[in-house]
Formats: sequence, structure tokens, C-alpha cells
Amino acid sequence: MTGHYPAPETLSPDDFTFILSRLRLLLDNLPDAVPSYGNKSERFAMFLVQPDKFVLDPDWMEKTECEVSTLSEMLLLRTDSNIF
Repeated sequence: MTGHYPAPETLSPDDFTFILSRLRLLLDNLPDAVPSYGNKSERFAMFLVQPDKFVLDPDWMEKTECEVSTLSEMLLLRTDSNIF
């Protein structure tokens, strides 16, 4: 499975296990602190905007056709390690 996740009710046990393990990896690697809105020096600065101003990358949306996958790809671009 890459990019687009199927509807939950159609997941095979292997697909479900893969998604859960990826979610566990994301949760285990959350930052210790949440940066403030005004700090643009952070590598996640594009996410530090008022919620009504945040937009998903349209190029990734076109590629993945999935909001969750797009957000995941946007986050992956800002990590220093290759955790996936």
C-alpha cells in the first residue's frame, strides 16, 4: 500500500496491521513540545498558522487523492530521519 488508503471496511488484516504500525511510529515520534504560532524558524513552520489559514499542498493532494496521505507526505518532507 502506498499513498492512498482504502476505506476501513475494505482493509485486509495485513493492510490494517501496516496502517496501525505506521500510526504507532508517527505517535512515538511526536515532538516533546508544540511550537508557538509566531516561531517561523521551526522546520514545521508551514503548520504553525491559524487553523483557518492552513491548506494542504495541492500537488500532493493530486498525487495521493487523500487528505491523510497528503498531510503525512507534508510531514515526512520535514523530518530529518528516514523513519518510513
